[in-house]
Parts: sequence; structure tokens; C-alpha cells
Amino acid sequence: MAGIERMRHLKTLICLLALLAAALALPAFAGDIVITADTMEQQGPVLRGEGHVEVNSDNGNLKADSVRYDTATRELHAEGSVSFEDDKARITASRADINIDRQTGVLYDADILFKEQNYRVYGTKIEKLDDRSYFLEEGSLTTCPGPVPDWCVKGHNVELDVGKRLKSTNTTFRVKNVPILFTPFFWAPVVTERTTGLLIPEAGYSSNKGFTLRQPFYWAISDNRDATVFADVYTRRGVGVGAEYRYIEAPGVKGSMNFYNIRDTQLHRSFREVRAEHRHKWKDLRGFYDIAYVNQKDFYREYKPYLLQSSQRFLESQAEVAVHAPQTRFYVDARYLRELKDGEDQKLVVQKLPEAGVFFKPLTLGPVVMTADTTFSNFSVGTGTDGQRYSGDLTMTTAMGAGPTLAQSLGLGFVYYDLNEEDPLKDDSIDRGSVDYRAELRTSLGRQYEKVEHIVTPAISYNYRRMERGEQPPLFDYMELMNTDVNSAELSLTNRLRDSRGEFLTMRVSGGFDFLVGHDNLAPIKLDVHLNRGAQATFGISYDVNRHVVTESKSVFGLTFKNLTASGGHIYERDDVTMYNLALALKATKFTTLKGEAWYDPTHGTLERMTVGVVFDSQCWTLSANYTKRPDEHIIFFNLTLKGLGDVVKVGQG
Repeated sequence: MAGIERMRHLKTLICLLALLAAALALPAFAGDIVITADTMEQQGPVLRGEGHVEVNSDNGNLKADSVRYDTATRELHAEGSVSFEDDKARITASRADINIDRQTGVLYDADILFKEQNYRVYGTKIEKLDDRSYFLEEGSLTTCPGPVPDWCVKGHNVELDVGKRLKSTNTTFRVKNVPILFTPFFWAPVVTERTTGLLIPEAGYSSNKGFTLRQPFYWAISDNRDATVFADVYTRRGVGVGAEYRYIEAPGVKGSMNFYNIRDTQLHRSFREVRAEHRHKWKDLRGFYDIAYVNQKDFYREYKPYLLQSSQRFLESQAEVAVHAPQTRFYVDARYLRELKDGEDQKLVVQKLPEAGVFFKPLTLGPVVMTADTTFSNFSVGTGTDGQRYSGDLTMTTAMGAGPTLAQSLGLGFVYYDLNEEDPLKDDSIDRGSVDYRAELRTSLGRQYEKVEHIVTPAISYNYRRMERGEQPPLFDYMELMNTDVNSAELSLTNRLRDSRGEFLTMRVSGGFDFLVGHDNLAPIKLDVHLNRGAQATFGISYDVNRHVVTESKSVFGLTFKNLTASGGHIYERDDVTMYNLALALKATKFTTLKGEAWYDPTHGTLERMTVGVVFDSQCWTLSANYTKRPDEHIIFFNLTLKGLGDVVKVGQG
């Protein structure tokens, strides 16, 4: 009996111990946090948890090997494989001291990943000052993954404001943990927040200008305004300074202003450029201006190595205001051209200052559609004939037929010139009227194959324009080229191929007669081809059947084959080859792209521009290196972007 009694007491003790163990594993509630652990005890206001400790709260989830929490002071101490995660960050540390209410504390041997910005902070001791501010006696920052990141910034007395800026002293920039650059003081915006600070410099070398360095500074003025100020150092030419200001005032209202100045110590001249643009859209009002000014004709040839800028003939400034009414569109436009070609006189350039016009909405009267417009233009020229031009046009258009279609238009126009002639004996006014008739007869024939439809469109057209005889006006712009007599006919045949995805090939051949020419009145035969499936290609050629020569040809193509992208083309005008160009881009590896581009002028046998480069683009950084050769200069250019450090989204770009 005694043995049986002892067995009963033993079973009772085992049950009590099991219940006690279960009670210790239950969560402990302390205000707005819940703590669970393998074992847990409480001494006064202090809770202690050991083994697989989890602390859950509204602010996130913390795990550790052991935790001590004071319910009175709301201080929490965690040790051993500490990890914390919330919506903003993921933290690992050897130990941590945290104030739950203030969300401040100290992390030891810590690694912090900020999720939204995708950058990491490492430090032996990290002080969390508030919700977004941290201080590290010594630490590093990177946006690269891995125990040895591709790059990092390591320094002392590091002050980090999450999403805004990073400050530190005695800082080194490291690649694969190897120090590359050192600075006693470092300051930079981090990630893509619009934060004032220094941006990453750009470096290069030019055979004419020596070593070059550009250091930009970004200024986040407000939510809708910002600016970039930069300094250029050319070891052989001097120091240039520039600034760009950008703004967005309202939906449809935005603009920018640019300024650059350099005193060239080799040429002993100052170069200046000013640019400004503005776009304004408000209800029925539209307006814009584009202003461009350089004080030296060769500014773009000296300081802009891009072919399209350095080879332009004129620098154009333009402004326009337009009002869209229900039945009309009224506009006022002004244009100013700056001569950039050496040896040409700026006083001979014709300026349009200003032009005003009215376009009337088309009016339908039965089968006839009527349109009308009138313009007034004032032309100014320093040397030569200038004056005003008044013009107006009334056009009536009609079309008939359901299969074969005949479209016709009749236009009546007038143009009047009030000129300021240099010769006082010449008449200073010219008045001319015009009649313009056009007709086109066309039809379409189609055949459906298994997957492709073939459409053939033959057409014959006739154009007639008769200008009233009189004195020939001066050449102000394109209108004088259009106001000439025309009497011609054209035959054309257009072939189109299309499938379920749409039209992918168009080929048009045309030829005709010019009845105003006494002999050799056959117009050139023209062939135009457009391909937009797989490869993108345009080809055109004009053949003079009277002289048996090709007078013009052009081609533009672009294609992508696996990792290779190619584009190029040429423009040929008899006795004047404008340019051949070719561009290639090869995705050599996952992170590496090779690029090349060339512009060749066979008329003079010169390579106008050739550029070869390589771009390394990884998850956390991009490095591009380019070599450019021009007839009189060699340029090497480097650009490094550390993603998340010093790169910002400018106003109007994001």
C-alpha cells in the first residue's frame, strides 16, 4: 500500500512539473509587447527570457537567445543572435539595448538593411538616435550584397539620416574592401531622396584640354524646384562653372534654365552659353519658349564633343503663344537664329520677329470640306531686304467613290509683301495671287494568304499651281520655295503586307511627268521601303531617268539579335554625301555592355566622330568608360554611379 501511495505522489508531482513548464512557456504580456521563450521568470518589474526568445510588438519582431525587459522603464536588453525586422529595416546584432517607447538604443556588431532604400550599414556600435537617425563611431555603408561588398564608404563619426544624407570623417572609399580614395570629411545624399549635397564627380582626359574633372553639387530647393551647380577643371584650358535650375509650378507648367562660363587660358577667350525653356498649358492657352545663346561661334566645337551639336549651322531661339478657341486657333510666334558657321555674316541671317496667324476650324458643306488660314510675318535682316508678308489661303476638298476613290482639292491664295528695299527706285510692294488644284484617283486590291494579307494600291495624281506673274520676292523662308508654278502628274504603286499583328512591310514606287519642262520632263523614279517587324529599316532611292544617275538615297536601320543591337544609316545627295553612321551595342556578360559608334564623311575622307565604350552595370554600381576620336581631338571619359549614394531624382525626371 505504501508503494502504491508513493506512486500516486510521484504522478502528481510529474503533473505539477508539466503544468509549471507549460506555464513558463506561455507568453508574458507587458504593455503593448508580448514575450515568449523556452524559460521565463519575473523578479519585480523585470522579466527574463532564455532560449528562442521572441518579442512581438506593433513596431516589429525581435528574436534573441536571451532577453531582459524592465516593465517600469520600458528598457529591453537582448543578447545572442539578435535579429529584428519591421516594414522598414532588417537588423542583426550580437546584442542590443532598446527603449521601447522612444525607439532608441544601441546595437553592437550590427548589420542593418534598409529595405526601401536597399542599402546596408555595418558597425561595431550603432546608436539609434530616433526613428531615422543613427550614429556610428566607426562604420560603413553600401548598397551591395555579400560579406565583401563591391564598394563601400567606411569612416569615423558617421552620422546617417535615413533617406537623406551621410556625414563622416577620415573616410575611405573601398572596392572589395581595398581603400581607393581618402577624404578627411565626407558628405553625400543617400538613395534617391531629393537631398542637398555633393554628387559623384566625373573624370576624363582630352588631348586638347588635358585631364578633366567635373564636381556637381545638388540643391533641393523645394518639392517643385531644384538646381545643380558644377565646376569643370581642364588642366590645359582653365576652370569653367555652370548651373542648371529646374521647376514645376503646376500641371502643364514647367521649365529649366542653364548657364555655363569658362575663361579659356589657351585661346585667351571667354566662352558662355545660356539656355532656357518653359512650357505652359492652361485651359485653352498654350505657350512655350526655347532660348539659346552662345557668345562664341565655336563654343560647341570646343566644349560639346557631340556631333549633332558641334556641326549645327544655326542656334535657334523660339517662343510661341497660342489660343485654342472652339472655331479657331490663334498664335503669335517669334524665331531668332544665331549663325555658327565661320566666315558667315550674322547680319545676313533673316529673323522672323514675329509671326501671327489664325487657323479656322474645317467647315463641312455637303460633300465639300472648307479650311482657311491667314498669317502675318515680320522679317528682319541686318543687311539686305526685309519687310512684312501677309498671306491667306482658302481650300475646298471633296472625295467621291466607294471602290476607286477620286479626291480633289481647290485652293485660292494670296500673298502680299511690304518690303524695305535698299534701292529707293524699286517698288517696295509685291502682290501675288495663286490657284492650286490637286486630284488623286486610287483604288486598293487585296489577297488573303494563310497568315499574311497582301494589299496593292495603284494611284495617279495631278498637281497644278499657278502663281500670278510679277516681281519675284526675296527668299525669307520655306513659303517662297513653295509659291512657284507647278504642273505635274505622278503614278505610284504601293504594296503592303500585314498579319494579325498589323502591317509590317510597305514598299512604294513612283514616277511621273513635269509638264513645265520642255524636254527631259520625266520626274525621278523613287523607291521607298519600310520594314518594322524584327528589324526596323527604312530605305529610299531617287533615280534621274533623264541623266541616268542616282540623285538621292537614304537608309536607316535598327535590329536586335540575341545580345547584339545595331543601328545606322546614310544620307546621299549627289555631289554631297552628308554622312554614314553605325552604332553597335553588345551585351557581353550579365553586367557588361560594349558600345561603339562612328560617323564617316566620305566626301572629305574623314572620320568625323568615333566612340567606343564599356558599361559595367551591377546591382549597386555602374561604371562607364568611353573613348572618343574626332579629327582634332581624343577624349577619354569616365563616369561612376554608386546606386543609392549621391544619385538623386531631379525635378521633372521622376
